[in-house]
Amino acid sequence: MKPEKLPLIGAIGTGVMAICCLTPLLVAALAALGLTAFGGYLGALLALVVAMFAVRIRRTRRERVQSDLRGVADPVAKVDMG
Repeated sequence: MKPEKLPLIGAIGTGVMAICCLTPLLVAALAALGLTAFGGYLGALLALVVAMFAVRIRRTRRERVQSDLRGVADPVAKVDMG
């Protein structure tokens, strides 16, 4: 597996975990508060949160790559051959 793919795989795993594990917890919390009528909207809410998280990860990664490229005139010069 290429190290460049690890953040993407981690983000996908986080999204799956959020949908699978947080939904029952949110349903229980809504039931405890007497707000079970909003339980039907949890899927859309979690999808929105996961999408915002994915956009933030992508933006952070892009900024990191751009800052690395700005710091070195020749990206090949960063390679340590020793």
